[in-house]
Amino acid sequence: MRKNLIESVQREPTGDVYAMIPEIGLTNRIKVLFEHAIQTESGAHCPLLWRLYICFMVSLGDKAKSKGVFYRALQNCPWAKVLYMDAIEYFPDELQEFLDLMAEKELRVRVPIEELELLLED
Repeated sequence: MRKNLIESVQREPTGDVYAMIPEIGLTNRIKVLFEHAIQTESGAHCPLLWRLYICFMVSLGDKAKSKGVFYRALQNCPWAKVLYMDAIEYFPDELQEFLDLMAEKELRVRVPIEELELLLED
């Protein structure tokens, strides 16, 4: 929430001058907190924690690192279908790769690929 507040203040003009608040390493602190959380036994196998971490990395705009976190999440939670669904949302250009992974892990895909592609276009 603090990061969103800082970004909103930096984006909104106050008169003629933009308010500039230094980030003070907030992004790095959040990354370190996520890394410490997933180092624990219970954190490593928590799909919600991985989803939050992936969402945060996507919000930073670094696609390569976001995908890296996604694949780490799959190593720890291969049963969590929601991780695959998030990946399809965040990286729609690699849809077939994620569907192949789901088939390999024997996760059920209820919608045919053609229908899913139509839904993603909207």
